[in-house]
Amino acid sequence: MPGRLRYNGPDIEYDFYVAYGNDLSEELSYDITLYRYNYSGESDLGYFEVTAGVEFKGFRLAYWFTDDYGGSDLDYHYTEINYSYAFVENWNLDLHYGYNAGDALDDGEGFDSYSDYSIGVSTEFAGFGLSLAWLGTDLTGDQKVTDGAFKTKDTVLASLSYAF
Repeated sequence: MPGRLRYNGPDIEYDFYVAYGNDLSEELSYDITLYRYNYSGESDLGYFEVTAGVEFKGFRLAYWFTDDYGGSDLDYHYTEINYSYAFVENWNLDLHYGYNAGDALDDGEGFDSYSDYSIGVSTEFAGFGLSLAWLGTDLTGDQKVTDGAFKTKDTVLASLSYAF
């Protein structure tokens, strides 16, 4: 992770959350969620995070905030905009842009924010979610992490999910 936090901790993360959302119309909805992140054997790393978002005609705008990122007592802000477009039946083009900022990123040398982005396709088949995306950031030089849990170099991500 760029900035002050480097991963060398627990192998298991388990999270709890409570959420509320509502449809204001067929095309407009909102939600707010409170998360609690926990890490096996590392009680001082756990923290709370809140997010609020709105969706309108395929666009989603959300803001995430914590004042104790990774148990560090440092703030972290994340704003994202996403768009999903059904280009053929059951297939979507998924676009994402996110802006990361806060004291948790501050390296003391002027670095305190960065952007991330992705473009991908997704579908569902027999109850499974399938997606393929290219993910990138605007990080350069020393801020770019090339391996490990917080790898930030451009990459391709394929995922398979099933909800029950």
